Amino acid sequence: MNFINLASSSSGNCYWVELERSSRPPVKIMIELGLPMKDIQRKCIQSGLNMLSLDCCLVTHNHSDHAKSAKEMFKKGFRVYGNEFVASSIRQVMHPGELKCIAAETYVVPISVEHDAPDPLGFVIFTDREKILFIADCKYWKADLTNQRFDYIIIEASGICEPIPIAQTITAANETLYSRGLPELFHLDNIICVADAARLSNEFNCGKHLLESVEDEDSLDSLLMQQLEFCNTVILNKSETVNEEEKNEIKAVIHKLCKEAGIIEASFGQVNLEELLNTHNFDYEKAQNNIGWIHEIEEHEHHHDHEHEGEALEHGISTFVWQTRKPLDLKKFTNLLNNYPNVIRTKGYVWFDNQPDSAYLFEQAGKLNSLSEDSLWIASAPKQDQIDLLKANPQLAQNWDEEYGDRINQLVFIGKNMNEEQIKRQFNDCLA
Repeated sequence: MNFINLASSSSGNCYWVELERSSRPPVKIMIELGLPMKDIQRKCIQSGLNMLSLDCCLVTHNHSDHAKSAKEMFKKGFRVYGNEFVASSIRQVMHPGELKCIAAETYVVPISVEHDAPDPLGFVIFTDREKILFIADCKYWKADLTNQRFDYIIIEASGICEPIPIAQTITAANETLYSRGLPELFHLDNIICVADAARLSNEFNCGKHLLESVEDEDSLDSLLMQQLEFCNTVILNKSETVNEEEKNEIKAVIHKLCKEAGIIEASFGQVNLEELLNTHNFDYEKAQNNIGWIHEIEEHEHHHDHEHEGEALEHGISTFVWQTRKPLDLKKFTNLLNNYPNVIRTKGYVWFDNQPDSAYLFEQAGKLNSLSEDSLWIASAPKQDQIDLLKANPQLAQNWDEEYGDRINQLVFIGKNMNEEQIKRQFNDCLA
C-alpha cells in the first residue's frame, strides 16, 4: 500500500491510496475531497502524483471538509462514490453492506459509522493482494468486522480526539482476546502526531503566541499538548519554513513533552512509509512513562541526567518540579491563574485545604488551564485500608508522610527562559 496524506484538518481532508493488484498496476483511489479543486491539483503536483491516473474517489460524508469538491471532480470526469447525500450531485450511490466494484479487481464494502452527519460511511477496500479499513470522523461503528483480516486500518481521528483513550481501547481489546486464549487480531504499531513547524516555532517562541487571547481558536491548547506528549513519532511538517535554530528549538521542546519521541522532518507531508509502519514502536506502559511531566515527577528525587537535556538547555528550554506537602488555598490559587507565569506547559496534581480528600489534576497551556477532580487520596481511606495498602505497596509507604499521608502538590513546568525561583515563590504564596 502507498498512502499519502494530502490534507487532514478541519480546513479539508484528502488522501491518496494505492493498493497492489496481482495482474494489474496498483489501483489509485482518492479518499475524501475536502479541499477546493485547485488545491487538490496543487497538492498532487507537489507530491508528484498524476490526478489523471486516478481510478476513482470515495467520500465518507457530506461535510464540506470531506466533500467540498465532490461535484466538481465528478464534472471533470472522475468517478466519485458516496452516500445519497454526497451522491445527490455525483449519482454514484453507495449503501452500507453493499459490495461494489470500483475498479478492475478492486472492491469496496461501505459500513455505517456514527458521526454528526447524515448516514456517514466507512470503507472496507480490497483487491486480491491487499485489504484496508478506512474510517473518518467516527465515534464508533456497528458492523461486525471480527472475522476480517486487514493489512491496514486507517482511522482519521477527529481533531478533538485524545490519543490516550484510543490507545487504551485498542490495547484493552487485544488483552481481552489474550485472556480468552485467542490470538491478537491487530497490534497498535505507532502513534503519530503531525505538527506544523512554523506554527510550533511561533507557539514556543518565549510563549508569545501562547499568551494571545483564548478566543483565538488556533492558540495551542491542552489537547494539542496531549497529542504531542503521547506519541511515538512526530512528523514535523513544513520543516523548510523554519531555520535550523528554530527547528532545533522545536525539537528540544518536543523532547521535553515526550522524552523519546522520534522526529521526522517533512515537506508537503511526504514521509517514507517505512519510517511509520511496521515499526513495533508502541508499548502502552513505555508510552505512559515517556510523557514528559510524568517522567519529570518520577525523576525529580533522583537528580538523573535527562536525555536531550543538552539540546534543551542550549535553547533556553528547561523543566522543573514544584513540590510541597502543604495544601493550597483555592482562592489564592484562582487569583494566580489570572496572572499566570509565562510558561509553555504545566501539569500535575494539587490539593486544597477545604477539600482534603480530593486529588485534583491541574494542567495549563498558554492562557488555557483546567482543574479537575481526579481521585481520592489514600490518606482519606479508613485506617485499616491505609495499613493494607501500605503493606502491599512499599513505594507508597516510602513516600508516606506522617502528617499528610500521600497528599502532595507536584507540578511540572516546561518553558523557555523561565524564572524558576520566581515561579516557585508565586506558588508558595498560594499555600493555605
